[in-house]
Amino acid sequence: MVESGVATGDKRTSFWIAIAGAVVVAAAIVVAVVLVLPQSAEPGSVTDLGVWIETESCPNVFFVGARGTDQDPGIGPQLSDAYSIFLTFLRPGPGRDIGVAVYPLDYPAARGRFGDSSKYEESVAAGAGELRAAVDVLASQCAAARIVVAGYSQGAQVISVADLANLGEATIDAMILLANPVFVPDDATEKAGDFNPDQGGLVGRVSIDGELAGRTIQVCLRGDPVCQSGSLAIWVHSNDYFGSALDPAAEFAANEVNPNL
Repeated sequence: MVESGVATGDKRTSFWIAIAGAVVVAAAIVVAVVLVLPQSAEPGSVTDLGVWIETESCPNVFFVGARGTDQDPGIGPQLSDAYSIFLTFLRPGPGRDIGVAVYPLDYPAARGRFGDSSKYEESVAAGAGELRAAVDVLASQCAAARIVVAGYSQGAQVISVADLANLGEATIDAMILLANPVFVPDDATEKAGDFNPDQGGLVGRVSIDGELAGRTIQVCLRGDPVCQSGSLAIWVHSNDYFGSALDPAAEFAANEVNPNL
């Protein structure tokens, strides 16, 4: 864990970070940080997130990431790549430096057992509850910050079932869903990828409707058995959600955020 001072415009803030970097876009600096909450944080609790916000200055953008099944704590490699690409599409006003913070969703990301999906279902439910609580804290304590929510695999399902549209004052600027196990090919969300429109999610189908659908993009690749039930190319699920496959989603999310920077 490293404590680092990060300059954003004329204001200096102190972030607890794991990774820090800066991207120059449109003659401005985008300062990227990854939040690491104190080790005392209880699983499924956002208490320490609220404490962090109370003691530190809010960034301009929060990128909330929900990792996939069995991935190590953090946001996982696919979402890390999506986040890096997202930064390159941000367009703050001329001469305006902004801060972007990643919040890795704290949830089990557990796998079910053969013939018994209860552990997986419990993990999804825990993640959905944690996500709702986290977004509510971010929106209430950093009202001016923009919020992007992204999930890969089980993390995408967590977002799909969290019912984020009904959080009251909480505002989600954009959602990125990769390899969604409850993918609906013909719902109102934006789509990217070469998916077969006749195949949906492995676990079921959960539509995202209303105003939030217009701020959501889903990426599903043909052959991925998780978002294309009946397919068998598991290597597509594990290996192909990187690089150019993520460009449309990252650009979409940045375009939703840019008018408010």
